[in-house]
Amino acid sequence: MTVCLSDSQLHLFLQTQLPVKHIEDCVQGHTPYTVTEAILTYASSNRGWVQEEGAGAQELWPTPVPYES
Repeated sequence: MTVCLSDSQLHLFLQTQLPVKHIEDCVQGHTPYTVTEAILTYASSNRGWVQEEGAGAQELWPTPVPYES
C-alpha cells in the first residue's frame, strides 16, 4: 500500500485523533513511529470516530503511544 502525503500535519489531524502536540512531535521525528505508521495504525484500529458508550472520555489512540516529548 502506497501512502502519499502532501502535508503530514494536515493528514495526521484529519485522519487520526492524535492531540496537536503528538502530531507536531511525529512530524518532527520525535516519536518512535512515522507519520505513515500513525495514520495506518489509527485506520486499521477500526475505531474510526466512534465513542465507546459508558466511557467518561473518548480514547484518542488504539494503544498507548510511548514517547517522550
